[in-house]
Amino acid sequence: MKTSLLNIPWERKLQSRFHSLNDTELEKLRAALNCTLYLSLRARIGSPSLSAVVYKTEVSGFPVAVKFEPNMNKAISEVDIHYELTNRIPDYVLHYYDAQQCTTESHTYLILAMELATGDLTQVLRQGSIEYDELRVLIIDVFYSIEEMSKCSVYHGDLHAANIFVINRGGRNLAVIGDFGESTYSQSETKHLSDAYRFISSLIEWIHTTGFVYGVYDLKKALKLCGNENARTEDFVQIFDY
Repeated sequence: MKTSLLNIPWERKLQSRFHSLNDTELEKLRAALNCTLYLSLRARIGSPSLSAVVYKTEVSGFPVAVKFEPNMNKAISEVDIHYELTNRIPDYVLHYYDAQQCTTESHTYLILAMELATGDLTQVLRQGSIEYDELRVLIIDVFYSIEEMSKCSVYHGDLHAANIFVINRGGRNLAVIGDFGESTYSQSETKHLSDAYRFISSLIEWIHTTGFVYGVYDLKKALKLCGNENARTEDFVQIFDY
C-alpha cells in the first residue's frame, strides 16, 4: 500500500526556524550590500521601473539574495508584510533579512536582502527532473502556506508559480511563498481562495508549457474547488493525497 503524503511529518517545518541575524551577521550583510551597490546598479539591464534580484552573497555561510525595488511605496509595503510574515510564519515564507534605501542621480531604490532559494516552481518544472509525487508534496506545502497567510490577514495578490520558491531546509525540499510586492492586508474570509485560484491556474499553464504530463486532472479538480467559498485547506490537500 502506498504511503499517504499526509504521513510525511509536517512538523518538519518546525525544525527549520527563521535564521535571525545577530549584530555581526547583520553588519556583514550591510557591508556586502554597500560594496556592490554601484556596480550592481550600473549592471542593470532594462527599465529602472522593474524590480530584480541582482546579486547573491553569503553571510556566515548561508546564501542571501539581493533585490532592487524602484517603486518606493510598493517596496515599503512589501517590506512591512514580508517582515511580519517572516517573524510570524517563518516556516511558510521565504525569509526576509534586511532593507536599505539607495539614491542615485536619477532614481531611489529600496534594496531588500532575503533568503536565497534553490529556484522557483517554474524553474523546477522547466528542468524536467521532478516526479509528480514530489510535486504533489510541494503543492500541499503551498496550500498550507496560503492558510497561514490568511490567518495573518494577508492576501498575496500575485501568487503564480514563479512566486513559489523551492528551498532546502532540514535536508528536504519545501515550497514556500515569496515576492510580496502585490500583497495587502484583508479581513475577507475568501481572499485565500483567490490566491489558490491564481496559483493553480498558473501551475496548469506551466505544466502545459513544459510538457509535464501529470497532475492536470488533480489541478483542475482543485481549480473547481476554488469556486466553493466554504472550501477548506484540507479539501485541497485531499485532492493531492493519494
